[in-house]
Amino acid sequence: MRALATHRLGETVRTRLAVFRRSPALWVLTALMSAGAALRVWLVRQDRPGFLGYPDTAAYLIDATDPNGVFFDPLRIIGYGFFLRVASGVSDELFLVVMLQHGLGLATAGLLYGAARRAGVRSRWAALPAAAVVLLGGAQILFEHAILSEALWTSLLAACVYAVVRVVTARGAPAQGLWSLAAGALFAAGMLVRLPSVFFAPVLLAWLAFFAHGGWWGRWRAVLPAVVVALVALGLFRAEHERQTGRAGFTRNGVMNVYGRVAPWADCTKFTPPAGTRFLCETTPIEKRAGHDAYIFRASPAVNAYGVGGIAAALPPEGATLIARWSRAAILGQPLTYLRAVAFESRRLVDPGIDPGLPGQTAFGFGQTAAGYPPLLASTERDPFFAPIIAAGWPRTGFQRRGVGFFSGLEATTRPPPLVFAAVFALLLVAVPAARGPERRAALLFAPLAVCGLLGPVFTAVHDWRYVVPMFGFAAAAAGIGGWATIVAARGWLARARG
Repeated sequence: MRALATHRLGETVRTRLAVFRRSPALWVLTALMSAGAALRVWLVRQDRPGFLGYPDTAAYLIDATDPNGVFFDPLRIIGYGFFLRVASGVSDELFLVVMLQHGLGLATAGLLYGAARRAGVRSRWAALPAAAVVLLGGAQILFEHAILSEALWTSLLAACVYAVVRVVTARGAPAQGLWSLAAGALFAAGMLVRLPSVFFAPVLLAWLAFFAHGGWWGRWRAVLPAVVVALVALGLFRAEHERQTGRAGFTRNGVMNVYGRVAPWADCTKFTPPAGTRFLCETTPIEKRAGHDAYIFRASPAVNAYGVGGIAAALPPEGATLIARWSRAAILGQPLTYLRAVAFESRRLVDPGIDPGLPGQTAFGFGQTAAGYPPLLASTERDPFFAPIIAAGWPRTGFQRRGVGFFSGLEATTRPPPLVFAAVFALLLVAVPAARGPERRAALLFAPLAVCGLLGPVFTAVHDWRYVVPMFGFAAAAAGIGGWATIVAARGWLARARG
């Protein structure tokens, strides 16, 4: 038996090596993985324990070290704080978190490549862009090096998509059921790290239900375990959240994001504010109002009424209810203004340099720009503030700052200009109608995921470069399919023209 197992292992290794010899794309993928790993090792040697400059970092670190539990922050969900808390139990060096996040970045690239191939992309070259933008993207590497939730969330989302693909391609009911359970658990984990995961649920469920094999029973077998696991996990979280905070839901201040989406343009003369909400109405001309972030963290009717601009100030239950009702009434009462504001923000997906907000509005508070993130992430101004917090959770943490100018330059170099963004989105949109055969199945997964991931935050909160970067891999996967389908179609057209 041992000899037979050794023989089979040898055959498997020889088969894999033969595939490598026949496919230059695999050598390119290996080179990209090696380059991505080398860049991350270099950055770790240049800067420890990681970037601490972004304001959200403070909330995450306090969540991780607060002796009363992980529900310190009323605005952000607790998944990343819990991740930090677990990491602090494993190592006394905060540096370990950044190392893990860089490893997750490499894993994300592999998962996206594998998901694209298994979903139906027959050409390895067409699947490479999804891995390449994650492995070599300067913004991706900088976010991995920061104490922020992007790296963890993106890896969980990529793993969930990979598991969903494995459900459809699994052979046999047991494997299908296990992969479905894994997909549900990974989706729930992603939701607990970043609530925008909810934007992907309809796409994943619809794709599973449509492409799962085995007839109606096979479709139920593919979808039901994932749904049950996700709902149970999220239900248990909500119950624990209510037990510890006295508030149902995932966060206590989450409604402030929608308020920040609506308040910069809401005009109470054009809709009827619900009872008790008129204090949220403004007389300030729309062109003189600031944006989303200013309404959440600075002086605004809601902040003034409930004093919630600080890091730990929670809305009272009645305040959250009134703000939710007023925001919903504004959207329903001014639907065209709402869609116009979303459309103006969406233009920044192609050109991040476009002025945000409606015409004439100030740029302040409309999310952080691409150029603004590198100096903000790497800033050391907040290090003294973090010293006691880090000492509480990671007492052996050492600091080493050798300069990260190269990586700031890498971010600027790999930041796509508007024409490249436009080309990527054009290929993304053409992927579904242009693709044929199994590639269309893959396009129907990655293109809607990218669109929902990019537009979801704009509809519910604000455009921010931090929300765009995690979607690069999914957009590149769809664009790779669209580009390859276009090349194949062009070859066919030329062949017919010559004939």
